[in-house]
Amino acid sequence: MKRLIALVLFIMLAAAAKAQTKDTLKTSSDTTIYRSVDQVAEFPGGRAALHTYLRDSIKYAAGDTTVGSVAVMFVVEKDGSLTNFNIKRSLNQADDAEAIRVLSTCPKWTPAVNNGYIVRMSMVYVISFDPVDKK
Repeated sequence: MKRLIALVLFIMLAAAAKAQTKDTLKTSSDTTIYRSVDQVAEFPGGRAALHTYLRDSIKYAAGDTTVGSVAVMFVVEKDGSLTNFNIKRSLNQADDAEAIRVLSTCPKWTPAVNNGYIVRMSMVYVISFDPVDKK
């Protein structure tokens, strides 16, 4: 019985310590840009909210019928802002610029976490363009 009580207390203390660690993330002067982290950076509201934001924010030029996608690499900074945009797969100059414009004006993301520290993270996101589907 004593062992059971000790085990229950140990589990409760461990859970409390883990919850406390999650709530108290640390920052450091580390400027490394990570590709792999414990918790990836995320758009507020998740992937579905990002898709909605992109659908509502992308502007097409009059008469544009180009369908395709643009792959953009960027860095999610410790404060959640996006920087260092780089086109990894181009569609055309206008849509590439629009992909960067939309990402650069989006709300701040929840930054990445690695080993309990908020860190910078490199990501690649593919943005689909379909002006017919927008109508």
